[in-house]
Amino acid sequence: MTLQPRAKGIDISHWQGFCNPHDIDFIIVKASEGLAADPKFEEYLPHIQGIPIRGAYHYYRTAVNPIAQAEYFLDAISGHEWHFIAVDYETTGNTLDRQGAENLLACLLHLRSTQDLPVVLYTSSYCYRDNVRIWSDKFDEFPLWVAKWSEVEPGQIIERDWSIWQWTDSGDGSQVGVGSERVDRNVYNGTVDQMKLWLGITQPEENDMKKWYQSKTLWFSILFALVNVAGIFGYAEFIPGDDVVQYVNIGISVIVALLRVFTDQGIER
Repeated sequence: MTLQPRAKGIDISHWQGFCNPHDIDFIIVKASEGLAADPKFEEYLPHIQGIPIRGAYHYYRTAVNPIAQAEYFLDAISGHEWHFIAVDYETTGNTLDRQGAENLLACLLHLRSTQDLPVVLYTSSYCYRDNVRIWSDKFDEFPLWVAKWSEVEPGQIIERDWSIWQWTDSGDGSQVGVGSERVDRNVYNGTVDQMKLWLGITQPEENDMKKWYQSKTLWFSILFALVNVAGIFGYAEFIPGDDVVQYVNIGISVIVALLRVFTDQGIER
């Protein structure tokens, strides 16, 4: 069985300098911080349009009015196509206490109520546990982009599902087309196709929800069509008994299971 890899991406800010990204499925660009724009944001915009999935993020400052920050962020990213937006909440330059978390929640709720894109929360696994979720379960309503720089996935620490995992801050910038020696590397918790479905970029097709060969109704229809054909050739008296139907049902289940193994694909970590 072939394994499908998770969608892979990077996040960038002015620290990356040069930007001509490639060999990634998604990118998240810093647009603003507090009430100021990232110095490289406008310069980066033309260079990221070839990336299939694009997000913008705002670095949250606890000393600044949360609604004013949300409005500034929305104004900064307006006029460009984005697939999701995110708010970055971390220690540097901030006071992480109850008031900080309550104001952060106000910012997230305002962003969600004033536009249609998914609003994602970025923070470290420990910050989420000890400085965010401890104050309100409403944070669980927002998809989580979690920083945990190790080989061990963050699920055991945060005790909830995550959408994007920033698994290192030491990626090789030259491999993905940025100027810095190091760059943050991320994965989505699923394949590229699943990420596009999550963001509404693509819609599920009916045959993706149930493969044709998984329909027992179809298989029984074929069986009894063959019985009717047999009647034309002088076997009209044949009526399948309960035992025959049971064996056919088992056989169809085996066929469906085998087809699923050889055609469906799993997800690689």
